[in-house]
Amino acid sequence: MVALEALGNRVLVKKLKPEEVTPSGIFIPPTAQANKQCIPCIVTHVGPGSRNGSGERMPIDLVPGDEVFASRFAMEDIEIDGEHYNIALEQDILCKITRNGNGK
Repeated sequence: MVALEALGNRVLVKKLKPEEVTPSGIFIPPTAQANKQCIPCIVTHVGPGSRNGSGERMPIDLVPGDEVFASRFAMEDIEIDGEHYNIALEQDILCKITRNGNGK
């Protein structure tokens, strides 16, 4: 088992499996899914944050387990022990997904 630690203002994420059928039952082909520029991911590791001009840490506003959308072309793909991860800078995380109580 390998321990991973995100450094600086980096975030390690795992891509979530894309929806293959819309809620109304329409099938989404893989070719359409491949054209997305924003990828849904789950945060697995968060770095301590970057430093400001006076050397103080500026913490990242994410925690492991958060669901986010990340910029597809700004992430680096890595594989450790057969597990696929992506590394993104904090500014390449576009938004955080917050679900209400009924799962929607």
